[in-house]
Amino acid sequence: MAAIPTPSDSQKEEQTPSTDHAGSDLVVGFSTGTAGTTGTTFRQKGIDDFTKVAEEYKAEGRIKDYKIVNNTTNWDANEQANIIRDFINDDEINVIVVNPNSPTDLNGVLAEAVAAGKTVVAADCEVDVEGVYCVSIDHYTWGHKVAEYICEALGGEGNVIQVCGGEGHPANNERIRATADVLKDYPNIKLISSTSGGWDNQTAKDITSQLLGSGQQIDGVITQDSMGYGCLSAFTDLVPRLKMGILKPVAVIGMMDIPGIDEITVSDKGLTLGTLANLRKISLDSQLDEDYLVIKEACGHVSSLQVRNIATIGGNACNANPSADAIHGLILNDAMAVIASAEGVREIPILELFAGPGKNTLKQGELLLRFEVPKPAPHTGAAYTKFAIRGDSDIAIVGTGALLTLSDDGTVAKARVSLGAVAPTPIRAVKTEALITGKKLTDDLIREAAELAATECSPISDQRASREYRLEMVRVWTRHTLEEALKRAQNK
Repeated sequence: MAAIPTPSDSQKEEQTPSTDHAGSDLVVGFSTGTAGTTGTTFRQKGIDDFTKVAEEYKAEGRIKDYKIVNNTTNWDANEQANIIRDFINDDEINVIVVNPNSPTDLNGVLAEAVAAGKTVVAADCEVDVEGVYCVSIDHYTWGHKVAEYICEALGGEGNVIQVCGGEGHPANNERIRATADVLKDYPNIKLISSTSGGWDNQTAKDITSQLLGSGQQIDGVITQDSMGYGCLSAFTDLVPRLKMGILKPVAVIGMMDIPGIDEITVSDKGLTLGTLANLRKISLDSQLDEDYLVIKEACGHVSSLQVRNIATIGGNACNANPSADAIHGLILNDAMAVIASAEGVREIPILELFAGPGKNTLKQGELLLRFEVPKPAPHTGAAYTKFAIRGDSDIAIVGTGALLTLSDDGTVAKARVSLGAVAPTPIRAVKTEALITGKKLTDDLIREAAELAATECSPISDQRASREYRLEMVRVWTRHTLEEALKRAQNK
């Protein structure tokens, strides 16, 4: 793997905005746009650097004080706008430094700050607002240098993947454009995937891991900022274990020649999905529309189109990520995992496949062959909702699923409620299921069920969201998902 250089200080443009405020009266408000120490490595370094300089300036009497306010949710422009408005209304603050989460969505509030007499500096992302000082690097040139470095390091031949930054962000767009321009000069370099990692280490690692799991040869990775560590760790998860003897494989085996390993078959008994059934194919298969729509939709929520083109249902399950999307359709439909070994074949409920984050229950010598999904009863409706800041390309902050089978009198004969990204493994909210079974679902009962679901999970705070935010999203999206499942069941 080729290493990626970092930009030098000489590449950065420096501007020093003038101000009419006396030095000793300066109070600076800094909006980082991320969730502090749970944000991205790149922006955390910015916070650390700002704090160091601000402390020095304060000790020297060049500023009176400073305030740093982080988002509770990474990249949320609306939340950042509210932080800036708080700075505007703070009579002590006369300088605002912002690392914008959007090149356009903050224009209104930044114009308000300028009109209020504040000195405003936008760092890293340029904004088109009169009176705002912009301090940024040339992102196209930087992206061009990175891509060119990788291509030259590979000798002009090989397969590369690109793990990009935040979707729609101008810095990211310029770097993508630069990569495309460089690759025109290297016809023997094949770009096999370009996917958003959102400047998040874990997302970058997960994307790279899924691409590695596809079996394609990857010779280089073109990525941005701190995501280089995440991408690299996807490779080093395996290699150090091999070197240290923790893993001692006799061989690495391709499975595509196993009969039925990638099948998608609907019969009178139910649905069969081979472990290598492609997520993209599942998400587009019209034979699933009638009885297995939630499986189709859940697979369609996994990452980007490029990842879905090579990712598999078995890989999504065996990876055992608590925030996995595709498996929720299987959980809701009581799927059985069919596992083979030299000793024979065994079946387990899909939830018994998960042991913890990144850990499954497969024993040495075992192989996940397929999933068997029973045909749902009449009047059954199901839905899955993925909540993520940047849509499907992002990892779920919360995932909620619901399946309802209605009796002839409209009461709930069977209920399944699944939750993702809020426990060490994907889970069912069994108390919530028991609460609504045997009853007619009213708005009040749905709200009560959503409240109960939030008590059945144990989310953590991480770079994507706090524990408290996740609990609130469980309440919100469980309610919406139950409403959608009910509507579908009533229309069957």
